Amino acid sequence: MGEKRNNDNELFRKFRRILLESVDEGLNLLGESVKNTVYYYINKNDCLKREDIPLKPEDFSKALRNIFGSVGASFIEDQILKSLYRKIGAEYVREEHATFKDHIEKLMNLYREKLSG
Repeated sequence: MGEKRNNDNELFRKFRRILLESVDEGLNLLGESVKNTVYYYINKNDCLKREDIPLKPEDFSKALRNIFGSVGASFIEDQILKSLYRKIGAEYVREEHATFKDHIEKLMNLYREKLSG
């Protein structure tokens, strides 16, 4: 049982790294300075650090909506998800009623399946 927990922890660490790379890529489309400003803003106003985004994707999504509005946040989330799906080796299909958090959870499970065989 301890080995399974270690494997799950390692799996989450790897997924977390890939997710944060994808978040960086999505925000970088707006420019390096905008990306850094977004991270500063969400840390200061939403108490959400960059490294906590994988643990709190819903909070991150809300913070994006506070900054960019619904349309802008959806665009950024789509860019992040496209990058993340590509890194996982899956095709991104936008699901109308799925939230950012729903996609992250789905991708985490898909990543786990791909690594386990």
